[in-house]
Amino acid sequence: MENQRFYRIQDVFSLIIILFLAGLTGYVIWYARDTTNVRLAYDYSQGFNDSWYYLDDSGSKVEIESLPYEIPDSPEEQSIYRDILSPLDQDFYLDFYSHHQELEISVDGQVMYSYYSGPRPSWLASYRSIHHFVKIPKGMSGTIKYKVISQMSSHRGEFHEVVSGDRLSLSWMIIHDRFGKLCLGFVLILMGIFLIGMILTFTTREQIDKALLNLSLMCLAMGLWQIEESRITQLIIGNVAIHWAFEYLVQLAVLIAIYNFIRSITTEQYQLYTNVLFFLVMGSIMGQLLLQLLGIVQLSASIIVTHILFFVCILFGAILVNRRLQFSSKKMKIIFNCSVGFSLLVFFILLVASDTPEYTDSVLNLGLVFMFISLMFLVFQRTAERNESIKKTDLYQKLAFMDLSTGVGSHSAWYSFTEDFKDEGKEERYCLVLFDMNNLKYMNDTFGHLQGDAMIKIFCECLQKSSKKKGSIYRIGGDEFIFICKNETEDWVKEMLHDFEESIKNQKETNVAFSAAYGYAFFVPHNKNDFYEAQNKADSQMYRMKREMKIKNPFKGL
Repeated sequence: MENQRFYRIQDVFSLIIILFLAGLTGYVIWYARDTTNVRLAYDYSQGFNDSWYYLDDSGSKVEIESLPYEIPDSPEEQSIYRDILSPLDQDFYLDFYSHHQELEISVDGQVMYSYYSGPRPSWLASYRSIHHFVKIPKGMSGTIKYKVISQMSSHRGEFHEVVSGDRLSLSWMIIHDRFGKLCLGFVLILMGIFLIGMILTFTTREQIDKALLNLSLMCLAMGLWQIEESRITQLIIGNVAIHWAFEYLVQLAVLIAIYNFIRSITTEQYQLYTNVLFFLVMGSIMGQLLLQLLGIVQLSASIIVTHILFFVCILFGAILVNRRLQFSSKKMKIIFNCSVGFSLLVFFILLVASDTPEYTDSVLNLGLVFMFISLMFLVFQRTAERNESIKKTDLYQKLAFMDLSTGVGSHSAWYSFTEDFKDEGKEERYCLVLFDMNNLKYMNDTFGHLQGDAMIKIFCECLQKSSKKKGSIYRIGGDEFIFICKNETEDWVKEMLHDFEESIKNQKETNVAFSAAYGYAFFVPHNKNDFYEAQNKADSQMYRMKREMKIKNPFKGL
């Protein structure tokens, strides 16, 4: 009970954090609504990284061997230059990648392009990195001045690679540069959509598999993050506030999704570790947001904490998956564990190493794809087995609560109905009718048990027809039945009983005539005992009717 209460607290807290992240995203984007969008790109690009220079404190030229380059001991604002010796014979574009910097490109003092981050909250020192496309018109000559204003001290004097070409070639360059992340993002989003489709198709609200739901949300959140990481969105959206939110706030949402998935597959044995992980995850998120909102440490600098928790959560989740879930085959288990191992290894290298080979990202992407695909098959298999088990349980429960010979509710169903009754303060008026078939033993002995069973079935069919299926019927004994309905008038009940008597009198399915005595009671239940009191009242009335019928027809011993 305590665990369930704590889990509910976790759910509420997670929802509050998610809503806060969504609200923060909307606020930052709204605040930046008047910002001028970054110019976007619409045959092959080439490097434009040589022949650049900067001016030292004495005004002398200092040649830069090649971009990217970082000018040592640079002030917040710094510029580099490149001479165009002869007029250009055609228009061409330059692609600049700025990292937490504002910039301006000019030729002989004529500004070609400028990017200033514009309105942003005071606690947000800088937006994230972004590409810029700058057109250098045909016929232009002179000196290109590339000025940057670093918004964060860690990026002062930092100049990134410059690539020239037409818009199409530069766009393809960006896509090609991080094509693996783009593919990973789309694969994860498609997997998330597929899993949600499975949830909508094969589960109900009462039977929904939380592991499957959390895995789908994790795929969608991580897919959105990876697509932003691919920078392809920069070709579509020019508002840098949106990219800041997609880059940093979505990562926090991914961390919550990973934790929720872990919690959905955890067991009592690992509950303590899961609770500790909850406090670590939520504490890190709240701490990072607090530092960001106070303007102390930007998310771009503190996001390393989130990445470390990614590593911890994936490792813990992999252990839980191996201990908690069963793979359909050894091959699938090997694929999952190998992909997790490769992913964690490469992720760890990326965390601790300042310089990594180009192929590390590809290895990480490939490992994550296999990890998520094997995890998807595993959780889907678990969900299918769980649903099959639920169906069997439902079937057994249905059989236990059904009288097989008549199709009405059994005595167990009546007991369950009364025991599970909860007063919701609606003051609903119920009517309980107790029936007793007359002389059933005599009919069984005279005409046989098959004929007796047929008469019981006819009795139930007549009652269902007369009541127009407005209530429920329970067989509580061999020849005793209860009909219960609510919010019906006494006139309706009397009319229903009259129709029932006429129905059994005029039935043609058997040549043997039969009858039943009954009694009823109206009541407003507040607990289960009220049903049993009403049953006793109806029972007394029913026996009075039975005695009267016996006096009128003593031959059959009614």
